[in-house]
Amino acid sequence: MPIFVPAEQCEGVETGPIVTAAPPSQDTMWARLQSVVWRVEEGTLPPAALIAITDPAQPLEAAVSAAGASGTDLATFPLLALPTYALAPFYRAEIGRRLPKLR
Repeated sequence: MPIFVPAEQCEGVETGPIVTAAPPSQDTMWARLQSVVWRVEEGTLPPAALIAITDPAQPLEAAVSAAGASGTDLATFPLLALPTYALAPFYRAEIGRRLPKLR
């Protein structure tokens, strides 16, 4: 599942080996997105702004602006753009109720 992050936030980040297999409990994109949102809400991931990309042709800057996150300081606060356009309408609506997260 792609999660788009501004390049400035990737400098100096050591991710280790890239694991492409989903955990057994997260075998769908919907489950993985739910996990990311829940973990940010619960504080088991660092605070981050979460926004939706609602169309595959939507520029990242437009998604950031539509979410009201244009003022986010990307030098100190991660911003994750989640590709909600790839979800079925039911799941898109469900996760849409929890986005954007701008904390």
